Amino acid sequence: MGDAALTWYGLEEFKADLRRLPVELRDEGRALVLRHATAARDLTIANYPEGPTGALKRGVVMTEERSEFGMMAVVKSRAYHAHLFEYGSRHQPPAPPEKRLGTHAARERRKMYDALKRLMESKGLKVTGDAW
Repeated sequence: MGDAALTWYGLEEFKADLRRLPVELRDEGRALVLRHATAARDLTIANYPEGPTGALKRGVVMTEERSEFGMMAVVKSRAYHAHLFEYGSRHQPPAPPEKRLGTHAARERRKMYDALKRLMESKGLKVTGDAW
């Protein structure tokens, strides 16, 4: 294989354009991201088994991270045994897909991308392609 290179012309101009996006768009986008992350968190908690200690359900958390260009929400499980529930092991199969955090997160992420696309289009921006 040969070397590959990517050159992005206009990156600084693009960053400047992003900084000028209306505050309204930023705030509405943040609300959409949080709505879908909250849904993924809540669906996961509702579908995780209670177990003897409840640690699996209690371990599901959502955090929000912000930067100068936007924000993101992260849903994860801090339970030490969550990976066994999600992916299984040699001695235990993974949980059914409808019970897993990964399934809920992927579904809500797709819905979020579609909602963000509609939001941007409603503000007059042209959006092409899909994020997923």
